[in-house]
Amino acid sequence: MQEQFVEFLQQYRAFAFWISVAANILISIFGVIPSVFLTAANLIVFGFWEGTFISFIGEAVGAAIAFLVYRKGFQRVFENKLSDYPSKTAFRYQRKKSIFTHSLVKDHAVDSVWHRNVCSCD
Repeated sequence: MQEQFVEFLQQYRAFAFWISVAANILISIFGVIPSVFLTAANLIVFGFWEGTFISFIGEAVGAAIAFLVYRKGFQRVFENKLSDYPSKTAFRYQRKKSIFTHSLVKDHAVDSVWHRNVCSCD
């Protein structure tokens, strides 16, 4: 794989920088493909310092794009899942109360219901 990519970069030397950065971004977005062959190819084609710099740029930009893509994707998935549970949706969008306060109020309400049902002292 590495040899083919080295040949490809050498064949398109004028665009090799952009091809390498784009390949690094794609590898980062997929997340399961190791980028070691691409880093080695960059070192062979561009030399140690330039190859390291190009790999670093590609990995950093790829990580940022992957973070944004996954964040938006997971956000949509969880919003769709939470729409089935109105109480969870209300809790998620509650901005004025802290989680601690919400937890105390919820626990107090559960304790009051339990106390009324179990200890019916009437």
